[in-house]
Amino acid sequence: MMYDEDAGLVRACGGRIPSSRGESTSSTNRCFTFDGFTWEENMEPSPDTHTRWTYSWSINMPDIGWWLFTCHYSSCRSGEIASNVYLKNSTWVTGPGKPVYNSTSHFPHNSCIASLNSTTTMVTGGYNDGSISDVALYDWSINEWLTGVPLQS
Repeated sequence: MMYDEDAGLVRACGGRIPSSRGESTSSTNRCFTFDGFTWEENMEPSPDTHTRWTYSWSINMPDIGWWLFTCHYSSCRSGEIASNVYLKNSTWVTGPGKPVYNSTSHFPHNSCIASLNSTTTMVTGGYNDGSISDVALYDWSINEWLTGVPLQS
């Protein structure tokens, strides 16, 4: 979920759908906007997520758009993560690939993503068969992942 300052809307995509008993039994890739009063399904799902997904990480990158990493249950563990960007012109494009993180192709659970400035995104921490101290930086100006200084443990 993110706040789109240009449009004055909250944007949200995907997640789990609870059953009538409150249990999470299915998932969706549907996308919605919220104007402060009403939720509307008025944006297309991202192109690589037409299969339903249950986990997502996202960040709003100034002057670029809304970047989402998404996966579904076991695909997270196998490293099958979709990366898509919802651009300022309201279209989806394939986003950057995932970084090599903790010497594996598996994207970590519970990692943190932050925009450091208009050209750099940081992915850090998380859990993947143990705590991870790696820091990966994506430089949008050269479209490349860089290795950051690891977290102290």
